[in-house]
Amino acid sequence: MVGPFVEIQAGVEVGEDCKIESHTFLCGGVKVGDRVFVGHGVMTVNDLYPRVVNAGKFEAIGTVIEDDASIGSGAVLLPVRIGKGALVGAGAVVTHDVGAGEVVYGVPARLNGRGG
Repeated sequence: MVGPFVEIQAGVEVGEDCKIESHTFLCGGVKVGDRVFVGHGVMTVNDLYPRVVNAGKFEAIGTVIEDDASIGSGAVLLPVRIGKGALVGAGAVVTHDVGAGEVVYGVPARLNGRGG
């Protein structure tokens, strides 16, 4: 299920039984596993060092969201791997990989537990 005003760019892979809420942006290179929830207004980033001057040398860095993960509304994901069953809290800014089953939130996102 994909909500209104969602942009899914070329090169994005979305698995089965996912729910992607409104106003979310999935940039090129994102891979979404199966049964993933992506909340409202989630933004992904695929360039760690964006520069207009070097636009011709741009190399997308992918983000991977593994099966059964949940991404809270308003989260920003830099090029990271979100592990299987992980939970990213609303408004989090994720700058590092999140392990399977981990719960992260905050700015920057930090480990705050493990899911059940």
